[in-house]
Amino acid sequence: MSRATLTIAAGASYTDCNGKTGAGVLKTALASFAAAMPPIFPDAIQNNRQVGNWAIPIQALSASMSASLGFSTVQLNLAADLIYRACFAGVKAQANGFITAGQGTSLLAAYNAFIF
Repeated sequence: MSRATLTIAAGASYTDCNGKTGAGVLKTALASFAAAMPPIFPDAIQNNRQVGNWAIPIQALSASMSASLGFSTVQLNLAADLIYRACFAGVKAQANGFITAGQGTSLLAAYNAFIF
């Protein structure tokens, strides 16, 4: 079962990231989610940046993680916080007309594909 809205996804980010940590795939899930964001939020459109720029710290966190050594609680908390912020930025940007409903739906689809 996927998350129905970006608000629900944001609220479930810790639980969902924790599930990926237990499965040993958080690093890959974060990298995939971050890679999915730039096509949804092209940087050339200024209003996209408040959501799309969250891909940068998400990708940086993923790159700093060791696939073989596991993840610290600090990394898990940071991953959940960054995912929460990206999703909630999408909620607020869509509510205020900065991004389209299609972009919000695409961000939710990326969350459901890689984080959930």
